[in-house]
Amino acid sequence: AATLEGAWQDVLDSLFDAVAKICARKMERLSLPPPSVVGYELVNDHGKVIGEAEMVWEAEKVAWLLPVQIDDQEVFEAHGWTVFIGDETPTLEVLKQEA
Repeated sequence: AATLEGAWQDVLDSLFDAVAKICARKMERLSLPPPSVVGYELVNDHGKVIGEAEMVWEAEKVAWLLPVQIDDQEVFEAHGWTVFIGDETPTLEVLKQEA
């Protein structure tokens, strides 16, 4: 649990948006695994950035977007990602699904 707390603290230290910090603390309290990347850029086959997410769990293809990133929801979903926005919180089931 101490390792999980340390990992979440690293995530919180990387976040600047107040909504993101609130949601990250909620996810930590729910004992969800921390995201693998904070500030993720989805790129196409040509290396062009086509979408951005505040937090992602790459192995599970789960993305958490800030409300200002809502326009990128369709792009992530089109590439097979499960998307959560703003005060939506991923569930443990979604984050533990087998790829």
